[in-house]
Amino acid sequence: MAKRHPAYRRGAWALRLLIAAALVPVSCGSSGTPQAPPTYYVVNSPEMRFLGVYAAASGRRLGSPATSPGTVEGINPGEDGTFYLSLRTEKAVTSSPTPTTADPQPLRTPFAPQPTPQPSPSSGGGSCATSVIRMNVSADGTRQTFEPFVPVLGEGEHASVTAVTRDGARLAYLPDGCGGPARALTVLDTATRRVTTWAAERDNRPLQIRSLAWDGEGDTLAISAVVPCEPEPGRLCLPGAEVLVLDTRHHGDDLDDARLLRRLERSPASTPIAYSHDGKALFLATSDQDRHAVIQISAADGSLVQEVFSHDAPNQHIAALALDSSSSHLLVAATWGTERLDLSDGQAHRLPPPLEGRQTFQIAW
Repeated sequence: MAKRHPAYRRGAWALRLLIAAALVPVSCGSSGTPQAPPTYYVVNSPEMRFLGVYAAASGRRLGSPATSPGTVEGINPGEDGTFYLSLRTEKAVTSSPTPTTADPQPLRTPFAPQPTPQPSPSSGGGSCATSVIRMNVSADGTRQTFEPFVPVLGEGEHASVTAVTRDGARLAYLPDGCGGPARALTVLDTATRRVTTWAAERDNRPLQIRSLAWDGEGDTLAISAVVPCEPEPGRLCLPGAEVLVLDTRHHGDDLDDARLLRRLERSPASTPIAYSHDGKALFLATSDQDRHAVIQISAADGSLVQEVFSHDAPNQHIAALALDSSSSHLLVAATWGTERLDLSDGQAHRLPPPLEGRQTFQIAW
């Protein structure tokens, strides 16, 4: 039998390596090639009236953009360095009519960032309103500009929780008057101003919705809501949570239309969630006394896929989660600091806390 040439053997060996590499499974959101994380992320603290941009590699602050008078109560990532900020104002912005099918109108009060935002007095009774502005951040994270996006939602209409699709086409929010209970979930088409509403009640009481998250297509909305616990003598009563999935392409009625995906016996107060871009997975923060974790579940049936992060810390909690656009990297905003997770290899990198003390904050990238 003729002896094969060494070059043939090297070629066959290389071919076997390529086949073996192709059979290695990839993690959620990965295309097989490691994805680099975004260069920066944005932190917001409504309580501290603070908005900051931070380097993703080091956690170093790159800038503290100032918004117009009012309080930024929510942040949502957009595309190509844009972020959508939910801005609460107190009679400072002239209200537009309740959303209809008419074309959107620009903000009547010019948007002018101020060097130092001043607290705005609250007069209560429906005197506040929510609008959405767009922040554009440069590629290195050091420069920020602002522009109006969605005018005031309606007369005295304040949104307690908001979620904007990455393309800015749809806005989901909970109208609560001005700090009252939210009894409805509303989805606004930002181009046409058309709204669809679902009643958010259970047993004639408002459903305590804490977090909203869109899938990459902007059709399906994940909802986390508090499940009150039943107190028992001698036992610590900790609320749980349930995760619902709502197909918003269907006509609105009530949240009984939503599909119950998973129940959690223990959860942080805000029950933060994040939706993978391909719509196949959800990431949830869980809590069991002093142990805090982030789990990945199937968006199809709610089954547990894996635990991606855990941390033991007494009297702490996870406040927010943020997936990047590739769904390869996850930020965990917690009272002990910020964790940057690489979902392709499970590595966690702790970043310095953006605020002093055990402050809760929102995060996006």
